[in-house]
Amino acid sequence: MSKLVTTVVLALALASCGREEAEAPTSPAAPPAGVITVAQQTAPDYKTVAAVLTNRDVGDARARISGTVQSLLVREGDQVRRGQLLAIVADQRLSLEAQAGNASVAAAEATAERARGDLQRAQFLFERGVYAQARMDAVQAEARAAEAQLRAARAQAGAAGAVAAQGRVYAPADGRVTRLPIPQGAVVMPGDIVVAISTGARVLRIELPEGEASALREGQDIRIVSDGDG
Repeated sequence: MSKLVTTVVLALALASCGREEAEAPTSPAAPPAGVITVAQQTAPDYKTVAAVLTNRDVGDARARISGTVQSLLVREGDQVRRGQLLAIVADQRLSLEAQAGNASVAAAEATAERARGDLQRAQFLFERGVYAQARMDAVQAEARAAEAQLRAARAQAGAAGAVAAQGRVYAPADGRVTRLPIPQGAVVMPGDIVVAISTGARVLRIELPEGEASALREGQDIRIVSDGDG
């Protein structure tokens, strides 16, 4: 009896172990490990800085008289030639003086023309004995005075016109308009910049801190992005 129980218990134990081994889950196989290669290389160190594309030299067109900017004949970015008229500065006082000078010339010309006519008639009558020498001398003096007044009026008008003409602002050299610092209608003084012009070879002016500027080398590549590129 004792042997039978032992055999049954052992059989049950073996059967139970067989079921546990059959029911144990199988672990999935691990994937193969990847290979990563580490290499040393130089990475570019880009820095964004402000820059302006301009020309090497600057030739500013300045006002020569005080007055109001009556006309601006160019815009920023325009190419201009040496001697080209860029703007007109008008001074009302000078304009009135020029007009008065022209009126004085017109009046003096009319007076001189009458004096020349009187002289011709007086000469005709003098040669025929109608006018005395004294009368002839007086007519000649009047004609000379009229001519002198005409020359003075022309000189005065020319001076006034020359001063007024200084309100014309011309380009000092070939180049490109970079700035119009004074708007049309504004008041300017002699020496004020009316039109800023860059001349000479095209250059890129870069604003860099002093510490970074020392790292620049001749022939070094740079990337230029304009404001319109976003």
